Amino acid sequence: MDTLRQKFCALHESRSKTRLLPIYGPSGSGKSSLARAGLVPELGERPVSGRERARVAILKPTAHPLESLAQILAKIVTRDGVAPVKKMREFADELILQNRDGQYDGLRRIAAALPESTDLPLIILVDQFEEVYTLCSRPEEQNIFISNLLHAANDPAQQVSVIITMRSDFLAETQHYSQLNELFSTQGYLVPAMNAKNMRLAISEPAKQAGYKLTEAAVSLLVEQAIGRDGVLPLLQFTLSQVWIGLQEGKDPDVTLRDLGGVGGALSKEAQRIYDGLSEIPRGQAIAKRVFVGLVDEKGTQNTRHRVALYKLRSHKDDPKAFRQVIERFSDRGVRLITLSGEIGSSEMVEVTHEALFNHWNLLSQWLEHKRNDRPFERRLESAATHWNQMHRPEGLLWRSPDLDLLADFVRRSNDDMTPEQMEFFQASNQAEIHEQQQKRQRERQKIIFLSVLSALFGVIAILLFWFYLQQSQAQKTIEAVFLGSDTENILKALPDLEKSASKLRDEVETPQTSDNPDKYYRQKKVEINKLFAYYRNILTETGRLGQENQQYKNQLQPIADRTEKALAELISKYRISQLKSDLKQNNFGKYFKEKSVTNFQNQYSGALRTTYEILFTTSGQEQT
Repeated sequence: MDTLRQKFCALHESRSKTRLLPIYGPSGSGKSSLARAGLVPELGERPVSGRERARVAILKPTAHPLESLAQILAKIVTRDGVAPVKKMREFADELILQNRDGQYDGLRRIAAALPESTDLPLIILVDQFEEVYTLCSRPEEQNIFISNLLHAANDPAQQVSVIITMRSDFLAETQHYSQLNELFSTQGYLVPAMNAKNMRLAISEPAKQAGYKLTEAAVSLLVEQAIGRDGVLPLLQFTLSQVWIGLQEGKDPDVTLRDLGGVGGALSKEAQRIYDGLSEIPRGQAIAKRVFVGLVDEKGTQNTRHRVALYKLRSHKDDPKAFRQVIERFSDRGVRLITLSGEIGSSEMVEVTHEALFNHWNLLSQWLEHKRNDRPFERRLESAATHWNQMHRPEGLLWRSPDLDLLADFVRRSNDDMTPEQMEFFQASNQAEIHEQQQKRQRERQKIIFLSVLSALFGVIAILLFWFYLQQSQAQKTIEAVFLGSDTENILKALPDLEKSASKLRDEVETPQTSDNPDKYYRQKKVEINKLFAYYRNILTETGRLGQENQQYKNQLQPIADRTEKALAELISKYRISQLKSDLKQNNFGKYFKEKSVTNFQNQYSGALRTTYEILFTTSGQEQT
């Protein structure tokens, strides 16, 4: 102990070193006992640098190390061991703030603001530092927590010193933070394994001072079974407590050890004894199985303690009273196979007291092997359900297929072991999936209805188009009737419809833009415009012919003839006379091409002669000559 205290004092008094002492060693090597029961009380009684007293704050990181640090600091401020929520939140907010240089200096500022901070330095012991890596799942929070500790430990004011205990198998994790890793290398204290001589003293002296003497055979057996084993101290501690109970009852230590099965069997036999006695409690053994499996964190091939909120281990089918009875059986002070901490309720935490139990209790090993394939999914489900609950249960965080399908299979296998929170998460996810499927079916029905209506609408449109087609066919037949020289009665009936068709075609052909450049527009729409000329030509031809045959017909058809003549004149003036004027102005009277056939009269000429021919014969016809 003197060596460890001197090492800490040397760090504290040095102006060039960080006041952080890492204590590390294998699981069960006595790190926590060395710090909690040895170094910290020593520093509290004999502070460094000549100061009379020191404040000592002891914490475990848990899943939320910043919250744990804020809570212990709030307790110091109130001085009554109770951390007010408001002050705790205030400190938690301070711890995540960065200074101008981007450093997390919240711990330094809080320590400097504590009453009598100059005379009462703050010593912080972070026990089981490996929880930063095993329980805290947010790398950002890990970084902020470590940064606060290091910044405060580097402060020249020397108001904060830090001691951490950590299992040596987590040294690799410190490589993610180079400064911390370097401190383990240069300033760390490796707890040495206890040699046979010291172990013999540790076994025999406490009993001797209490007035009991262990036989040499018993001491030798304990030393033989304990020396060189991983995690031996918790095992030895528990075994000796059982021997001590036997001594008080007048039982020979050798007999007690034989009944326990030695160091390796003491813990597992006690766990099995309690488990066997749970049959009187409703679902007692099922509760015990779920609790112990839930308290194991599987890291590859190695099992470690998993500290968790107690309520997360209770199934939705458990009777609360029965659940509490099982927990109390294993956490009884005379047994202490599991350790409770925090206030009873949602903040009560639980963990396995001795990790050696994982390797020595055969029944637990069987449970873990049986649940090995489900454990990753259980952890994922636990995280998802907790996050959903913390975020006030939004529908967007619920699971859908295929995750929901996996969850449904898990529920069929492990319904009895699911927590109320997990079951509510499953039921809400399942209900959301059903609702979405109903909405999907409703959308499909609406789609079918829409397509049916659309199909009916298309049918109506098809009928209208067919009717329009018949009208067009009738109009075409009307034109054909005029063109083919049907009898007078049919022509008289057809001429009004023919005039309407001509007017409709003119409305389609002529737009407001046609007057901008009539010649260009005529070249673009020559087919349509010439068709319009054909309508008017035939109307004038037939009205003129019928008027000559019968005066009554002439009077009847004269309005049609007048309107048609006016429309034809407007079209000729607009689209053809302008071209003729242009040809004449340019003295382009035209040429005669002898090689052209007599029947190809239009192409026998060019220039003004060709345009004149088109006006007389193509557009207006011979009747206009």
